[in-house]
Amino acid sequence: MVLRNYIYTLVFIICGSIAANAKHIVGGGFDIVWLHDSTYELHLRMLRDCSSNVPFDAQISVGTFDLATNTRIQIISMSLGTTETQNFISAKCSKTIDPSTYCLDIGYYTKVITLPPRIYNNNAGYYFSWERCCRNNIIQNIINPGTSGMTFYMQIPPPKLLKNSTPRWNNNPHTLLCSNNPFTYNFNFLDVDGDSLVYSLVNPLQGNLNNNNPNNGGNPQSGSYQPVSWLSGFDNTKQITGAPALSINSSTGQIMVTPNVTGVFVSAIRVEEYRNGKKLGEVRLELEYIIIDCISDPGPVISLTDANSFPINGNKFVVQIPDKLCFNIVTKSLNDSLKVKIEGSILDSNFLHKPVVLQVDSGNLKTTTQFCWQTACDLTGLAPQTIKVSVTDNGCPLPKTTSATFTITILPMPLINPTRILCMTLVDNKETIIYWGDSTGKNKYFYKYNLYRGIDSIHFNIIDTLLDKNITSFDDKNTPNYALTNYQYYMRGTNMCGFEGPSSDTLGTFDQIKSLPDPQKLTTVTVNNNKQIKIVWAATHEKDFAQYYLYKTLRNDTSFKLLKNFINKNDTIYFDENVDVQKISYCYYLVMKDTCENYGPNGKSSCSIVLKGNSTPFENKLLWLPYNYWDNGTQCYSVFREDSEIPYSKNNTISPSETIFHDTHLDYQSGQYHYYVEANQNSISDQIPPIIISRSNEIELIQAPLLYVPDALTPNSDGINDDWGIHNVFVKDYHLQIYNWWGQLVFETYDKNLQWKGESLNGNIQQTDVYVYLISYSGWDDSYHTLKGNVTLLR
Repeated sequence: MVLRNYIYTLVFIICGSIAANAKHIVGGGFDIVWLHDSTYELHLRMLRDCSSNVPFDAQISVGTFDLATNTRIQIISMSLGTTETQNFISAKCSKTIDPSTYCLDIGYYTKVITLPPRIYNNNAGYYFSWERCCRNNIIQNIINPGTSGMTFYMQIPPPKLLKNSTPRWNNNPHTLLCSNNPFTYNFNFLDVDGDSLVYSLVNPLQGNLNNNNPNNGGNPQSGSYQPVSWLSGFDNTKQITGAPALSINSSTGQIMVTPNVTGVFVSAIRVEEYRNGKKLGEVRLELEYIIIDCISDPGPVISLTDANSFPINGNKFVVQIPDKLCFNIVTKSLNDSLKVKIEGSILDSNFLHKPVVLQVDSGNLKTTTQFCWQTACDLTGLAPQTIKVSVTDNGCPLPKTTSATFTITILPMPLINPTRILCMTLVDNKETIIYWGDSTGKNKYFYKYNLYRGIDSIHFNIIDTLLDKNITSFDDKNTPNYALTNYQYYMRGTNMCGFEGPSSDTLGTFDQIKSLPDPQKLTTVTVNNNKQIKIVWAATHEKDFAQYYLYKTLRNDTSFKLLKNFINKNDTIYFDENVDVQKISYCYYLVMKDTCENYGPNGKSSCSIVLKGNSTPFENKLLWLPYNYWDNGTQCYSVFREDSEIPYSKNNTISPSETIFHDTHLDYQSGQYHYYVEANQNSISDQIPPIIISRSNEIELIQAPLLYVPDALTPNSDGINDDWGIHNVFVKDYHLQIYNWWGQLVFETYDKNLQWKGESLNGNIQQTDVYVYLISYSGWDDSYHTLKGNVTLLR
């Protein structure tokens, strides 16, 4: 059937027989259900303040009207059916008012009707309505509520074109709210036809009645129906003020508000139904909300504590087989009783070892549930388990439910770390004794070791199982001709759950035959901090390493003595502090022992560099002992120098065949010089710069100070002798004073580079005359000197 873009609005105008008014009617709404052919079941649910003694109307009159012309088509008489009372709060909720007064009576009016297509044939659609006056005069968001009527309203599409059922709410309205408390609610409108629903807040309809004409006496009147008039500060978007104000989700129908006032407020919800993008009709739900001050109650809370009642932070637990996890699930409420529910797929599983929950289903103010899980091997590989805890209180005014989830991850029992096949003893070319270490220590997960044997890297099988980890050897008497047949072995540990860990290294008879440790090479022997000798070597690649032994002697002395042994393969640096690096060259070599007490040959020895020197005027001479211990040789020596003016920098590069250097390029401004020498290893290739060095001790050489003093100056700007001063080398401290013939000080400086230009201290030009100078100076060798003489000034 093609749905045209027409909507029938069906308005049922309900008129009752009571004479006074409808001040205790607080809301309600229509819905209609198609049964078959032209037969429908019409429903009106009326909401009433249950504190009233005024009964529901026994009968009401509903009008149906043509949406296009407002022509009344039919009057439908509906009788009151069942009623029910909805209570909102317990005695602990309200601060000041008897909570028993806060409840809602719901009256159900139902009538099976016929909407013949020959009568309901207008493509515009139809509406139903029912009117009553008047509203409660204490309503706080509309103008003149005591004289304002109320209209229940519903639209339907044309019955001749479409057999349709309207949306119907399934959750009874909850009209009691607490000020300054968040409130969310969903009336759960459902449409049996599966039409799309769109929700909005709209103006409540006032209709045609007033306090002078509270009912139509069974004569429903047509629309259009006037909406109520909002008081200032209220409108469709602020029917109830708050932070946030009352709003509705257009897709889900959930309302939300945190009211910031108390009192009585009206509101209306429109639910429009759409099919294929075309509107079919709408139903409205009118409501009157009461907002009160409630006892402050944030709702129930859930927390976790350990066995000693200490709080547990976080919601993720990790437990390792076979450990036991235990904690308490604690729920609390400030004012209410509690109902607790604990869910999780593992709780209903068939696992032998699943959690044990000593659950407390309910309690007042507080409940404590013990949760324990003894893990075992059958849980290996189990995915992380989620446990959900829900707790609901008695409501203030609505029951509040708090949920929390926590995740338990069960880690498998740790695997046993691989031990090491250390070495083997070969006996008479037919018997092999294998030795290994214990990787487990006091590992509580250890069950056994499996020893595997293969030949030429294939056909590995278990040849022995060892439950006692203190056994560290196995005598394989069936290895004939092991020099020509490679018998190979490895081990795997098994944990208490029966899972094997990673394999150890594999060792064969061929490996053992050639397993004597290689000679160990020293990377460098170098002076460190001018007081120690640093010995460096590379970590051995020997898999059955046991110890390093470092030996020491003086250069040119062959009687080496053990200096230090090292049991860690990665201990590859040693600082020897029992040395005199300024005077003596020390030599070292390294030996390695394996776990089967096999010693390798002595490594190549290396000796430290001792640098010495002496100074003559204008020259420093350096001499050092050679460093020629690297396999690929020494590339060069680098001489480093510092003085009082320049920090350490490379001064020169010397051929590896030379061990003497004459430094004649001295900085005359200084006189104190420090030196050290570095031997640089030859590059392995042209592309790799030398990165390994051996450094010598540091020495100090001093040049004695020298001074030359001119005897005249002629400051006439001819560029010759225009100023006067000393010419110095290697001078450290300096003080010059110049006096005139009468003993007056005319010039003074401590700067050995500053020249006198024939002026006084205050800048006055001095006349031609003979002047007296007095010079005090010192050298870097801590010597002190004075000079006195005359200088002639000519102009």
